Amino acid sequence: MADSTAGRPGTRLRTEFRGALDAYQSDILEMAELARLNLANASAALLDQDLEAAEEALTGSDTAVEVHRRCEDRALVLLARQSPVASDLRQVLAYIHIETDLERMSNLAKLVAKISRQHHPEQVLPDDVVQRVRDMAGAAEEMAARVVELIASGEPASVELVTMDDVVDDCARELARLTCGDWPHSVRQAVELALICRYYERFADHCVAIARQVDFMVHGRRER
Repeated sequence: MADSTAGRPGTRLRTEFRGALDAYQSDILEMAELARLNLANASAALLDQDLEAAEEALTGSDTAVEVHRRCEDRALVLLARQSPVASDLRQVLAYIHIETDLERMSNLAKLVAKISRQHHPEQVLPDDVVQRVRDMAGAAEEMAARVVELIASGEPASVELVTMDDVVDDCARELARLTCGDWPHSVRQAVELALICRYYERFADHCVAIARQVDFMVHGRRER
């Protein structure tokens, strides 16, 4: 027997809405994976003088911009034509913020890759700070991987991401103290190290912001 609800306008519109929202989430996930991969490539370029990884990060950042534009179009269609309410509206609004954070994360990875490419084949960082930067980069990459999982699962975890963010901040502060003390290297190296720390810090901050948006999407409230 044929489904009696198949031809109902409300049912059809709801099916269309869910399809559009699923496509939106798929693009958001693509952006999250791009941000994760772009940072991993930028870190490889920075710490291992990997020129190919730097180029991958630069290309990946451009791809993230393209996906971001597609996400913006999807959001406009969902809001203007589908009129979502309650939890569906929260999900769309959260995704609008999340896609912006993800695009900026890829751009921060791009900035790290640019510094690395400028120095190739020479090492960007002095030997005595490489391990500290590697620790900071590893923590930020772990946060990016967690963000992908959060978006896919829709499970709140802002407290977890805040704790992980503290690791990045602690590494950045330790590196800042080194450049403010008896710094034995060039001024340029000090400036570039400060910039690199700032890029990783901001990347991690965006991860926390995304986690809070997921919390909002689930609970319907924003927590500072």
